[in-house]
Amino acid sequence: MNYTENYRLPQWEEGDRVMRLDFNRMCGVLEDALTASGRARRRLERLARDAYRQTVQDWVHHGCGGRTDSMWVNALESREAAGGDGHGWTGQYGLFQGPGAGATLEGIVGSAKEEARIDTNPLHAEQCRRAAVTFISDGFGVLESVVVWSLWNGASTLNSEFTFTITCTRLDTGEVVGTAGPFESSSSKSTYLQSTRRLDFPLEKNISYRLEYKLPDDNGFCGDNGFLMATTFFKPNTTALFLADREPLATIEKTVTAPDVAEGAIGILRWRGDGAPVLLVNGTALEAVREQEAINALGEICRETEYSLEPLPEGEFTLTLDMVRGEGDLYVFDYGLIWR
Repeated sequence: MNYTENYRLPQWEEGDRVMRLDFNRMCGVLEDALTASGRARRRLERLARDAYRQTVQDWVHHGCGGRTDSMWVNALESREAAGGDGHGWTGQYGLFQGPGAGATLEGIVGSAKEEARIDTNPLHAEQCRRAAVTFISDGFGVLESVVVWSLWNGASTLNSEFTFTITCTRLDTGEVVGTAGPFESSSSKSTYLQSTRRLDFPLEKNISYRLEYKLPDDNGFCGDNGFLMATTFFKPNTTALFLADREPLATIEKTVTAPDVAEGAIGILRWRGDGAPVLLVNGTALEAVREQEAINALGEICRETEYSLEPLPEGEFTLTLDMVRGEGDLYVFDYGLIWR
């Protein structure tokens, strides 16, 4: 009888008897080898998941995209990669769909502070040619309209109206999130004239903003202007702003190209709440092979659904997250592919 070189498995020749002890020993060696192989495979999968989770954790604050790893592709590595504001972005980690996250009039007005108002009264020692107000958005939504006020200096004969635009700047990043206008000013010599200006600026939760407009340098306006939502010049008698809901889209698509060495992929979806999120490739839903309790990149408990993608499509393919919300809230923390 001969034996294999590495594991000494019996190799019977034509004249050898098959002995029970030899046969049982061979099966035992095979059992041990397969068990060790299974452990190694699960260990490698855990390492892949840990690498994926660590890389996702590096992107919790959603900086600019571009960082990749050969083991995974994460479709929520940046705000832009997630589809931007139109997908229910809350300014925090992951995606959110559901009621109760909208900005409120009380919250915004309560946090608003007047930074400057236009004052070109020649009787005042200090004058200002800009109006600005800062506020904190307490939810996700749209700043649909804002009310501005103005008053001519009745003693002046040089008053002239002017054209202006309103800009909204995100103070944590310095990003200009919207510009509206141009608007024609409208003033009165006897009363504080109030007018509503349409903006449609997106708002994120717990983010500070500045609204601002300026008087052109070559304009001869003489009087006062400002935003109604935080005016310190007079007591307003109307609503200072108007908000609108922003419905998040139910799907996000990302174009993916697998590494040359990949033979398949594991789809991972971490989520929590009331709904039925699912991953699709080229429009076909992936088969869910396991669901278990897990943690997201912030260490919070969530559900993890695992999908199988075997075999891989040839060339580029489309990875789609489809989010069907139930009656309650639905959170999707991260999703992507781990290459086999």
